[in-house]
Amino acid sequence: MGISQDSFGRPAYSFHFAGDIAEVLIFSRALTTSERTAVSDYLNIKYALAPATPPPMPTNLLATAISTSQISLTWDETLNGGVTQISIDVRPRVMECFGSGPNFRCNVVCGHESDGRNNLLLPSSAINLATWSPYSSVATATTFSAGADVPFGALLLWLKADAGLLQSGTNIPIGLWADQSGNGNDASQSSGGIQPIWIPNVIQDRPVIRFNGTNDYLNLPNILAGATGAEAFVVLKASTNMPGKTATLWRMGSESSSAALGYPNTSGQIVEDFGNNTYQRNLGVPPLPLTQFNIYDVASQTTNWAAWLDEVLLYQTNMNTLEVFPAGVGS
Repeated sequence: MGISQDSFGRPAYSFHFAGDIAEVLIFSRALTTSERTAVSDYLNIKYALAPATPPPMPTNLLATAISTSQISLTWDETLNGGVTQISIDVRPRVMECFGSGPNFRCNVVCGHESDGRNNLLLPSSAINLATWSPYSSVATATTFSAGADVPFGALLLWLKADAGLLQSGTNIPIGLWADQSGNGNDASQSSGGIQPIWIPNVIQDRPVIRFNGTNDYLNLPNILAGATGAEAFVVLKASTNMPGKTATLWRMGSESSSAALGYPNTSGQIVEDFGNNTYQRNLGVPPLPLTQFNIYDVASQTTNWAAWLDEVLLYQTNMNTLEVFPAGVGS
């Protein structure tokens, strides 16, 4: 049985998710162990940042090595002040970076350690067409000596509560959450009154999208149409460990009894059908409270299905019938 439309927050029968989502990455295949570690490292490092109040200049610039050849750059970016560019000064060279998310592009020649690793020294500033702000503080990073890259080439969907949204206030209803992968797989909700809200400074100094558990949700295109495997990472927190009504994170499979899915269900269990059209997976009561921010990771491919919470394996089986997802967006 094929699903009509993927969604966050409501799979069927109005069992809506209640809680906060900070970031989502969905890949077009199951990752290797080292790739999975690289993604988890990126998320763990990003959401352990110390809180700060953003001034007009770029703030919280962080340069973090995530592999042998990749460095993640993050900073606070808002639409306040008419900012149109961010310049990253790579000592002794300068590069200009335009746009954000999938449109963010930079070219730079870096210095190297004797073992070939890359070193960057990176202050930044912003411009509002004519006038540059002062430089931010300096951040440094050295790429790892070993390990896998985050496989951005396999990324289907990348939603971040700190990008792709108008950050102009608190409790802003979200009609469009722009995909940062470059694939245009935006999450959307055109109906007023059932839109989740954007709230700043929830996970350290990072914003989240909050779902009320009553009626709000976001639609997705059928991003896994024709996929032969998939893996998803979500940084999230549930409102309660033991809800009075089952709360369901999403609909990413087509197992027919979707009303029984839960994150969590009324027994505190996670029940999932990600990338599957035959089985529900009862992951049990997790060892960590769902009311704290966790990294939830689930992977599906032929003859293998597994799920992790903060890199702790919750469930794994080789009994898996991979879902062949329908193309297009249903009604």
